[in-house]
Amino acid sequence: MISKRILLFLLTAILFSACSLESTGGLAGSDRKTEKETSGDTGIVWERSDDGKFHYPFEGEFKEWHALTADEQALYHRVPDNVFAECSDEELVELALEYPGLFELNWDSKGVAQALKNLAAQDNLFACVLEEGRLTHYAKAHQNADGTFTLSPAADPAAEIILAAWLRYAG
Repeated sequence: MISKRILLFLLTAILFSACSLESTGGLAGSDRKTEKETSGDTGIVWERSDDGKFHYPFEGEFKEWHALTADEQALYHRVPDNVFAECSDEELVELALEYPGLFELNWDSKGVAQALKNLAAQDNLFACVLEEGRLTHYAKAHQNADGTFTLSPAADPAAEIILAAWLRYAG
């Protein structure tokens, strides 16, 4: 028997898919251009916000995030390839700093750098951000003289600690 949680998730995915099809003017492969990008068959829509940047499509609170299963969370973490193609290196790093669940990394400063490397092994965005020194370059470019960082307002509150740890132990 299908649990209520799974049924609700499937219905939500179908609803998002229907809304996505309606907003893009048809099925995938349509010639119509849109700012919205859908992550595979999940129905999760990625779109540029008013600030012109992509943001993770999950807009819930801490409790809502933890109510999702690991598989459901993974659906929100998966960044579509076409979003990568449209984003600058800086935008990709800022998107990574908004990563849902980023605050759950190991807070020991050596552990943060290792946790990011572990995350890169399983997440397409972090694999991209850590390759070719993107995260290191971003951290150095945004570090102030006092050791703090100038970050996007949407960045996770943990982002400064993560950037500092990355520069110290892995950068």
